[in-house]
Amino acid sequence: FKRRAKMDLSQRAKLFKKELRSAEESGDPLTAWTNYLEWMEQNGLTCHCEYMKTLQKCTSYFDEKEYYNTDIRLANVYIKLASLLKEPEPMFESMLGAGVGVLHAVSYEAYSQLME
Repeated sequence: FKRRAKMDLSQRAKLFKKELRSAEESGDPLTAWTNYLEWMEQNGLTCHCEYMKTLQKCTSYFDEKEYYNTDIRLANVYIKLASLLKEPEPMFESMLGAGVGVLHAVSYEAYSQLME
């Protein structure tokens, strides 16, 4: 299974890069990112180091795209990344400080739960 998942991950990563280029041109690259992350989650790859790298790349990609700060999908990406960190507080401080997720209760709920 792991061998097959790894092969599928490689193939899916190539497809994702193609989808991302297309999405950048059409106007909603966050959909490509969230679709790829959902695929990784559905295929049990959340423990895979590539999942964390993808979450990090996604948050970095949208650092300068303030338009997405109010999009709950981006807030959820930050929350998923923070949940994988030993010390999630700096991630939440960075997220909320940048204005990502500040309009969504889920951001504050996740922050309080992870800080317990």
